[in-house]
Amino acid sequence: MPLIGTFGAASSKGFGQTRGGRSPYDIEYMVAAGGAGGSAGSGGSGGAGGIQVFTSVEVDPDVDYAVTVGGAGNGGGPVARGQVGGNSSFGPQTSTGGGEGGIESNRPGRPGGSGGAATIHGGSAGSGIPGQGNPAGSGGGGGKGGSGGPHSGGSSYPYPVTGSSYGSGGSYNDNSYNNQPANSANGGPGKGQAGGAANGGSGVVVVSYDGTEQIASGGSVSTRAGRTLHTFTGPGTYTS
Repeated sequence: MPLIGTFGAASSKGFGQTRGGRSPYDIEYMVAAGGAGGSAGSGGSGGAGGIQVFTSVEVDPDVDYAVTVGGAGNGGGPVARGQVGGNSSFGPQTSTGGGEGGIESNRPGRPGGSGGAATIHGGSAGSGIPGQGNPAGSGGGGGKGGSGGPHSGGSSYPYPVTGSSYGSGGSYNDNSYNNQPANSANGGPGKGQAGGAANGGSGVVVVSYDGTEQIASGGSVSTRAGRTLHTFTGPGTYTS
């Protein structure tokens, strides 16, 4: 069924049917996909997982919504491409995993939620999906907050509900790398010299509503700034 509410510049509304005595209420949710792993051998960095935030979404009580959380893309082995990130979803809304970067023998980056970078020696950068992420550059993967550039990845997205930032593009490093944190949706840095490149960060889904009284179930439940949060770091069900 369609959703009601506002996603950035898009809109959606309504899941499910009214049940029982409770009234419908509004939720907000962020769907962040997994970031791609970096590529190795003049390798382009991985793109961030696509991120979408839906606000003022009206839901009926006692309805189940399936949640999937995309895994991180592994970094490429010596002179190999990284893996794309996995998709995340809440109900029918899906965010797309980050695209992987190019390597010297196959320079273009691939599209994704945010695009994977071309190699530092050339090739076309991968595109991002409007509303989910941004394109890559040469070496730097696309991020939710901006496009990738020469070597540097696109910036992350600060999400006020959790107070954390998500979805930075991987940044190229000639000699070393850092695997990205779990549930960050970050792209993995590409690598130039011998050895493998970095893993991306897995995705996350966060559902929240006003008030500190828990009225739904599913995920890890916490409160912050007058809201109740249900955080999913793996597959599950949100019961409204």
